Formats: sequence, structure tokens, C-alpha cells
Amino acid sequence: MRWLYGVYLFLAPNESSAPNNQDYPPHGRGRAGVLDAVCGRLACFAKQKGRFNLETKLLDATAWKIIQALQENARLSYADLAKMVNLTPPAVAERVRKLEEAGVLMGYHAAVNTELLGAAMTVIIHMRMPVDREKAFRAFVQETAEILECYNVTGEISYIVRAAVASTSHLEDLLVRLTRFGQSSTQLVLSVPVAQRTVGHSFQEWRGD
Repeated sequence: MRWLYGVYLFLAPNESSAPNNQDYPPHGRGRAGVLDAVCGRLACFAKQKGRFNLETKLLDATAWKIIQALQENARLSYADLAKMVNLTPPAVAERVRKLEEAGVLMGYHAAVNTELLGAAMTVIIHMRMPVDREKAFRAFVQETAEILECYNVTGEISYIVRAAVASTSHLEDLLVRLTRFGQSSTQLVLSVPVAQRTVGHSFQEWRGD
């Protein structure tokens, strides 16, 4: 029992950081209670260690260059990418594979001009709705071609939607379909000063690492 409690204290943060000592198992909680607390600390420690290993072993300066290069041009060959980061093509291929397996590189996509495809207007729609309508709303946005992105957010509104429409009448039709879920507020996008910023080594510095 005492050694379990000792392990818990070793893995726990400083006692002063736990408000009212609620983070610490009080005496009399029993072996099972202390063991549960130890297991919780071990899980937290393992998660933090995993993040540390990912960032120290995988996300070095070369990895950040690869990440940024592929965001700027996902069609780069391994040969071209290797020249940019001073590695051999097989070494770059292995680096990319590890970044994919770790979930850092999630996919490769083409950016399209929706205006040239017939959707002349891009709009941002703020949605407010009761909780009991959210499930149906989520299904609707998944199935609706005009909706390009949808975010569940905090605050007074429930969701932010980005949609592309061909005309004002097309927008009106979309809003009519949305009104069955709740109240909407719509803004027309005039220009896009930042379309999609690439995440590079400067992002790591911005995080304060």
C-alpha cells in the first residue's frame, strides 16, 4: 500500500498545484483507490511521453521543411523533395511515411477555384439551434454539396458554415433549407487575404517551443 502511494506521489505534480489536495488520494481510500490513481497517472505520463517522443524524434528541422514543402506543392516527387532538404530520395520517402503514420500528414488535396466552377459567391453562415436538432444538422451538412466546411464552435452561435453558391437565388434556397434547424446569419465573402496558411517551422516558434 505504501509503495503504491509512493509511486503516485512520484508521478503526480507538486502538491501545491492540486486545489484542496483533491488530486491526491486521501488516507483510508484503500488499495484499489490508490491503484486507480496510480494507473491514471501512468496513463497521463505515457501520453505526455508519447508527445515528447513525437516532437523530439520526428519533428526535427528537416521534418518541418518536408511538411511545409508538401503543403505548398503536394505533387513534389521524392527526388525533388530530397534536393530541397539535402537527403536521398529513399530517406525522404521514409520520412514522409513516418509523418503519415504519425498522423502529421493527413492527406493530399487539390485546391480548386469554385468561382470558375460556377459558384460565384462564397458565404459564411452562423447557425444557432437547439441541441436536439444538431444531429440532423450534422447529417444535412455532410450531404449538402454547397457546404464546403462546417465548424462546431463555442459562444452564442452553434456552428459556422462556409458555403459556395452560384447566385443570390441559390443562396436563398440554401438558407431556406437551413432554417428548419435554427436561426442563421449570413455574411458574403468579398476577398480572402489569407486563403490557407502553410504550417512550417515558424509555427513551432509561435507555439513557444
